Amino acid sequence: FFSCYKLTTGLNNLKGSEIFHSGTKYLNDSLVTNGGRVLSITSRSSTLFKARKKVYEIVDKIKWKHEFHRLDIAEKKP
Repeated sequence: FFSCYKLTTGLNNLKGSEIFHSGTKYLNDSLVTNGGRVLSITSRSSTLFKARKKVYEIVDKIKWKHEFHRLDIAEKKP
């Protein structure tokens, strides 16, 4: 059983980026979490650094109760 939490930000106007929903659903006309990995975000840019920066700008705008996210998205390992 997963608790549902209302997403508290707009997921629109994401030029050069896409959000893939995997753990969301509509409940009473609101987009809510539905457990597991809720969203995947991709961005395109001229460099990996710029694309990564765009992803984290989007991540920082998306909030819900008990939200957490990885801090190593597109990080190059030595």
